[in-house]
Amino acid sequence: MKHSYQPGNKLGNEILFWIGILAILIFLLTFSITLTIINIPLFMISLWFSKAYELVGLTFSTVMDNYIILMAYLNFPWVEALNMPDFPTSVNAAIHFMEVKNLFYLNYGAMIVSALIAAFSLWKLNASRNLWRLYWPFKQLRWLPMIIIVILIFNFNTIFVGFHELVFQNDYWLFNPATDPIILVLDESFFLLCFISVFVIIQLGIELVYRVGKKISKNELSAIIQKNLENAFSAFEVF
Repeated sequence: MKHSYQPGNKLGNEILFWIGILAILIFLLTFSITLTIINIPLFMISLWFSKAYELVGLTFSTVMDNYIILMAYLNFPWVEALNMPDFPTSVNAAIHFMEVKNLFYLNYGAMIVSALIAAFSLWKLNASRNLWRLYWPFKQLRWLPMIIIVILIFNFNTIFVGFHELVFQNDYWLFNPATDPIILVLDESFFLLCFISVFVIIQLGIELVYRVGKKISKNELSAIIQKNLENAFSAFEVF
């Protein structure tokens, strides 16, 4: 079984391999964030069970209509202004939503770039019959998302505040319900669901890569054993 990892290019191949692993992980993260962003039913479930629409004196469907307007503004570059008919938006809140819009675009850009790098890395690994090498690194990461989810559940408020302080350079994310009642329906429980959703999807992605790497690793090992046995029998026949 021929592999491409020769002594002369071993360092270069190792660097490319770990760049590929990093690209796969970045893609899993950004892809998971993207799926969570566009998962409108996630907000519907949160809103329905929390009954948060009652806090703002609106119906469930009215809040959903305004949420879809908000998501259209955050996701589509041709929607340049945020105008929710049933929720006033302060200047600070408008600035914050603009910053979130930019972060969404950054996420989408990172997802596309990392997908291209990851695809190239997988192509190289497949061409050199080294896809089996994915098994070990993803085995080490296999349960990390689940551990993070447990930590999130028990420390979400601290993590949520820390996340905003790290990502945003101002305190505009601290909404006043009197001027920005949208915060009453975009409550902490919804954002917890969003964070959990992201890491559940990452968990599934890591598990998929791990299982593929494991299966290929077993096949490679079987092929090596078979080849060694054939060589041994060939040598025995010579005698």
